[in-house]
Amino acid sequence: MSFFTKIKNGWNLGMTSLEVIKDNPKLLFFPLLSGMTILLVLSTFVGGILNIAGANPDILNNLNNEHTNSYIFPIAGFIFYLISFFIVIFFNVALVHNARLVFDGEDPTVGDGIRYAQSRIGAIFSWSVLAATVAVILKTVREKGGLIGNILGSIAGALWSFGTYFVVPVLAYENLSPMDALRKSVDMMKKNWGEAIGANFSFGIFSFLGFIVAMVVTFLLLYLQINPIIAIGLGVLLFILTILASEAAKTVFLAAAYQYLHDEPHGPFDDDLLDSSFYSK
Repeated sequence: MSFFTKIKNGWNLGMTSLEVIKDNPKLLFFPLLSGMTILLVLSTFVGGILNIAGANPDILNNLNNEHTNSYIFPIAGFIFYLISFFIVIFFNVALVHNARLVFDGEDPTVGDGIRYAQSRIGAIFSWSVLAATVAVILKTVREKGGLIGNILGSIAGALWSFGTYFVVPVLAYENLSPMDALRKSVDMMKKNWGEAIGANFSFGIFSFLGFIVAMVVTFLLLYLQINPIIAIGLGVLLFILTILASEAAKTVFLAAAYQYLHDEPHGPFDDDLLDSSFYSK
């Protein structure tokens, strides 16, 4: 199959994923909850640092100490990455599960997805530890390695993103160690890289168009002399909804690909398109 055919198939699969979101808007709650939780964690981190600095200003001077930097920031970075990855994967596993139920013709609630993710919390946490470790290592390489380190770290980061693309449904439904889950995801990605790129491209275009629409609506309302707060707020809301839909659709695509490759129901996704796309089963 040619490169452009794989890209086209991926685009069509991405559009089908967005249609699933349109027909099942409750799926949008998972990326929304994920984003809100991460913002809460980030504000807690920042607030904690500011409170500590306010109570003891000398601590900021100590943080500038090279010896202190060598272990404080990597540890803090690891903790933040660990919590962030755990939150994102937790809600993505919940979304994958609900997408699977939708493919089976059910009408799942947000609570159904949350409860299932809770049942997979061990696998989610184990993967989050691995992902946080890799993130800290890559960040250290980029920061300490100069130009070469920055290049190598960026390449390694791209390869990591490539290899972990399908890891969420694997974590959701297979009792594998983090390394085995990574190997399974890499194997799936090697077979279906074109479709993944095409689907991601469709999600990217959708997000870009959402940004354009949000900007046009905002400027139009300002031109009509609508209250600036209302105009800007509505534009931001439209863009946020676009991002939520795009992120949810990406996870639905992952769920459909996983379902198909394991001969499970895959909802409204066209069988002929899936046959031509994921031909290596």
